[in-house]
Amino acid sequence: MPDPKPSRRKARTPAEKSLVDFDRPPVNEVVCGIGFLRLQNLSAAYIGLWWSENRAQFTKIRTKEPIMAFAEKDEFPIVGRTMFETEDEGQIIQIQPTRFYYNWVKSRRTNIYPRYSKVYRAFTNHWSKFCDFVSRNNIGDIQPVEYALTYVNYIPQGEPWQKLSDINKVLPDISWRKTRKRRYLAEPFDLNFRYVFALRDQPGRLVATIQRGVRKSDELPILRVELAASGTTEDGLEKHSPETMSHWFDGAREAIVLGFLDLTGDTVQIKTWGRKD
Repeated sequence: MPDPKPSRRKARTPAEKSLVDFDRPPVNEVVCGIGFLRLQNLSAAYIGLWWSENRAQFTKIRTKEPIMAFAEKDEFPIVGRTMFETEDEGQIIQIQPTRFYYNWVKSRRTNIYPRYSKVYRAFTNHWSKFCDFVSRNNIGDIQPVEYALTYVNYIPQGEPWQKLSDINKVLPDISWRKTRKRRYLAEPFDLNFRYVFALRDQPGRLVATIQRGVRKSDELPILRVELAASGTTEDGLEKHSPETMSHWFDGAREAIVLGFLDLTGDTVQIKTWGRKD
């Protein structure tokens, strides 16, 4: 329940939040991001300068198409997105004139999820350095209008699912009816579900996407379960500050964890992922 006296509430950091935990969480990637009004002067030359200052850690670089969402609604065209990766591809910084993202990615070297508090701390550290870089180079004033937090979970084929018709063993709200009579439709070999929910007690939405995929490391079929929370000024997001950002991300993380528990079954949570209440 929300605190009836918010003015007396002591701020809690993400690390202090106590939620259900797993011994073997299926988390493959966590993405923290901020969208802001377009930095008109953030040119390719400045992107190159940023890389020169951070190349010791982020040794790889590649470009992708820009993210087009709330922060870009009145801006077209947007310069492409640049992605900077560590050597083991376990950490990524994404920069475009309207966005700054930090990704933790499971890799051969970083195969143990470091927990949310460490991911969030790394994100805020890199974000602070980026803000300083923008200020030092007189690129413009950063005006955040959007927060985003995404968890990507990989559930490999095996226990508890072998075929997509077993999906209810992982996600009870989705099922394939198995009747005694022969069905006209064969069992599915692909799927793509999307749910959209309002966040509780704070502005924004939670989008859950379930897809079939293939894990790159071993080409094993997986269920890819992504939960993405986002909040914008249009939703009622408060004026940006380190405190309001921390509070929003804290709530978004809680919504994602509890939403994941709500969507997945008790048996797979306990037996496969080692849920600890």
